[in-house]
Amino acid sequence: MRNAVVCVCILLSQIGFGRSASQTGVGAREDASAKHQPPSIPRPLPFAAGEILTYDISFSKFILSGTVGQLKMSVVSEKAGPTSAPAGGPSVDHLGSAAPDPAPAQKREPEQAGLSTVQKPDPPGNLVPQQASNPDRIKFVAESVSKGFVTWLFDLKVDDQYQSVVDPQDLGLIRSTKFVDEGNKHRQADTLVDRAAGSLTYSEKDLNNEKAVPAVKKVASPGWIQDLLSAIYFLRTQDLQPGTTLTVPVTDKGELHNIDVVVGKREQIDVEAGKFDAIQVEVMVFDGKYIKRAGQLLIWFTDDARRLPVRARVKSSGATATIKLTKIEHT
Repeated sequence: MRNAVVCVCILLSQIGFGRSASQTGVGAREDASAKHQPPSIPRPLPFAAGEILTYDISFSKFILSGTVGQLKMSVVSEKAGPTSAPAGGPSVDHLGSAAPDPAPAQKREPEQAGLSTVQKPDPPGNLVPQQASNPDRIKFVAESVSKGFVTWLFDLKVDDQYQSVVDPQDLGLIRSTKFVDEGNKHRQADTLVDRAAGSLTYSEKDLNNEKAVPAVKKVASPGWIQDLLSAIYFLRTQDLQPGTTLTVPVTDKGELHNIDVVVGKREQIDVEAGKFDAIQVEVMVFDGKYIKRAGQLLIWFTDDARRLPVRARVKSSGATATIKLTKIEHT
């Protein structure tokens, strides 16, 4: 039960459940590594720097139900600059030229409070960028914290953060960082996409061990790809018409997947943030497509120019997790 609750708090902030590398077939990796042309991104974008969306996460299974966490998603502008490679290798800037090696990885300092409207700073190490210079990148930040009966019943504090930096023109992923802070588990994982070379590098480090050497792997990749966080914002830019299917190349933990998104029916959704006309989409990640076991992932986006994700629901293994929008802010 403890593991199930942790999965809800942590991985639903990425709109997905965790899985091991062995649950993905070789064919899926080969398909995802094929060339993928950048899609058309309509302008203006439906989001801007300063947008903050706050969600409550609830969980139910048999007689156990209640609020288990809170998720906050923010859009931040970031100046473009060199992006470094994994520890131990040369770094490259966004044009592919060499740059100095980054500083050794350091353990992330714990927060004094839970969620913050300001993103946590990028600590040195792994694939952390060098000093920025031009304001031409978009950063998406998601932070999930445990609350309610998770903290009380299981004496478990979760405070995880995800950062995805994308190209402002086509929203293609440039780099992403995950900070995992769950009880005694403290890890940092980084992904760096080399669009020109058609590859990506994934690095993961145990922040509890200052002497630990990051585990690094490099794989072939489409020049245009998303991660689980940036894909949500990409979908917000698309014309979601009932009956259509979008295929999005996604990377997670250094692996590649082609994820189908099937657009469903229009319906009205009532959440704490308000009542919205919405359109339902099903993200085809279960039944071996990305996650081995059976299940269903549905997301509701507002049926307007903003395409706000107002609700998400995951059903699997007799459990249901629901994410509902509670607050919309603009700073």
